[in-house]
Amino acid sequence: METLIPETTGYTSPFEFINRESFTLSYSGNLQSVINEELDALQSSPYSANKLALHPPRIIRAIIDCRIENFQFKGMEEIQSMGVDLALKLYRYCMIDPQRAQFELEAFIASLKSFSPDIYNKLMQQKILQRDDKITRMAYNPRLSETTVHRIRNSHNLQNGILFLVIGHGGIPAGLDVYLRLNPKDSILYPFRFSRNKLHDKNPQITDEQESLLIRLQRQYPNIFLFDEDMASGKTMEETRKYLRGIFPYQRIDEDYNFDGNE
Repeated sequence: METLIPETTGYTSPFEFINRESFTLSYSGNLQSVINEELDALQSSPYSANKLALHPPRIIRAIIDCRIENFQFKGMEEIQSMGVDLALKLYRYCMIDPQRAQFELEAFIASLKSFSPDIYNKLMQQKILQRDDKITRMAYNPRLSETTVHRIRNSHNLQNGILFLVIGHGGIPAGLDVYLRLNPKDSILYPFRFSRNKLHDKNPQITDEQESLLIRLQRQYPNIFLFDEDMASGKTMEETRKYLRGIFPYQRIDEDYNFDGNE
């Protein structure tokens, strides 16, 4: 199942409403607690913008981590696509139509239960442990996302379809925000995990099945774009680009990020 976002107007980023004095990335819970808190936050938006900005990416985080830890589960690609689609819809609607966002979240839960009760139960218990990171927090500044969008628009043709690859977990919140601000036609957002420092991944966590899928997606969305929230040493982006060269040996791979920690 592919995650497409049709061209629409009216996106209002939840990052525009966050309380910076209380904004922290620290979290300890599981997917069930994230979903419960997201439902509560949608009842009080925009006053819970901190949760509305960070919880949708945590849904993706839980699915990706569960997929890595339970590689024997079938159908996780479709579930990941459902999770990305949900996160994009939650971002799109949470500030302008929270009832629609709540409907989408409840529909996701129902679809997940009917897809596989076993996977649903496993996912709901998937632990989500996140520590605060000052540089990552700075990279989520909506003004930086705006600057990134202008930079991309000024240097790329957005009419030919973009395979928008997002390095997780840190890049996912800003990646969702930048993607929705860009609103590219005939494009798809695809996240994967490569957490060198926090989770000690040695390589991007992309399976052979995912490599085959990415090759098929690139034929449909020919422009490959790689995004991360920040550039510190540059090692993560460099190693990811090298890894992707093995999947796309003849394709150009553009890249961008929100914040340069070296500046």
